[in-house]
Amino acid sequence: KVIEKCEVVIKKYKDTKYYQPALFLSGQAHFHKEEYNYAENKMYKLNIIGDFEYKQKAEFWLALIKWKKGTPLLAIEKLTKLLDNNPINVQSSLIYLHIADIYIELKDINSALSNLEMAAKTSNDYKEKGRIYNRLSELAFNRKDYQRALYAYNQVIKNSIVRDLKHEANLKIVRIHRLMSNYDIAVEQIKSLLINEEYRELFGELELELVKIYEIKNDIITSKERLQTIIKDYPKSE
Repeated sequence: KVIEKCEVVIKKYKDTKYYQPALFLSGQAHFHKEEYNYAENKMYKLNIIGDFEYKQKAEFWLALIKWKKGTPLLAIEKLTKLLDNNPINVQSSLIYLHIADIYIELKDINSALSNLEMAAKTSNDYKEKGRIYNRLSELAFNRKDYQRALYAYNQVIKNSIVRDLKHEANLKIVRIHRLMSNYDIAVEQIKSLLINEEYRELFGELELELVKIYEIKNDIITSKERLQTIIKDYPKSE
């Protein structure tokens, strides 16, 4: 529908203020339909005849088209060049996010993490920051880059407004401290969470984290006592 309506504008109102927005919307719509040649054609036109605002936007989408058409390194080059020109019509955080996505596809996780960090730093939207740090934390955790993940999870707690993400971040912070052998810090954080009713749904998993720490410290008696408590307090649960 977007393409149909925009084509009417493009054909009938070429000399009006609606022409550039119609080209842009049509190009985006073709992109999302994976019709990359059509999308590229619209964005090229816009890049040639458009004003400064639409030229920058077109450059961004042309880079994404290069990525989707199988030249990811060229796409990164174009997106990086756009960043170097201090774009004012495309959010820098959005550019860094797409560069990160390309690097993930290329399996260059370290470069992806660096660009996610830049995306978070350049974002002025707390909601977006929370989502970016959540992606960053999960990627770093799975890569066993625990120091990086620890910082990112703390930023999720600070910036996210999504309750489940904040709860998961608190649990992962405890696990990271256990994996990094920071047992005293992990135990302290677990106990502080266990007295907060806001985290009740995490209590079972937090208790299991305590058990793992007691086992590592070879405190088998306390470990067994905790396991019996979990069986009693969380029947029929995972």
